[in-house]
Amino acid sequence: MKDYNKILKSDERAVFDLLDLYSRYGYSRFKSGKFEEYELYARNRDFIGQDAILTFTDSFGRLMALKPDVTLSIAKNSSDEPGVVNRFSYNDYVYRRSREDRTFREINQTGIECIGDIGSYDICEVIILAVKSLETISSDYVLDISHMGIVRGLIRELA
Repeated sequence: MKDYNKILKSDERAVFDLLDLYSRYGYSRFKSGKFEEYELYARNRDFIGQDAILTFTDSFGRLMALKPDVTLSIAKNSSDEPGVVNRFSYNDYVYRRSREDRTFREINQTGIECIGDIGSYDICEVIILAVKSLETISSDYVLDISHMGIVRGLIRELA
């Protein structure tokens, strides 16, 4: 049996380790195409936080976009049923403009999405997976969680 740790670069090993971790927690692999209809991103521009999206017209005359985000593709393709939580992991490329030189870059992203009728357990699981993901990449990490609901709750408790 080959020792793949000698063949793979550290970032490639990290992707395999992360996908294995997510699989052990019940996250199914999600794979989308490189592009989606532009309208998906135009409707969700606030979520994406970008004004520049690479677009082209396909052979049917539809305006298409090279995917700047994975989350929207997953949300679009997952079912939204009461009481159902969808857990997906992904390793995919997105296309975004660089802040430094304003050119477009192909960026490899690996992560999870927990979508649907989520509760406290699901939120805690995602936080645990965030910690385990950071540990997989480096022993020197900081996890910073920020949510106005948490802040309001703490202030209410302190009052």
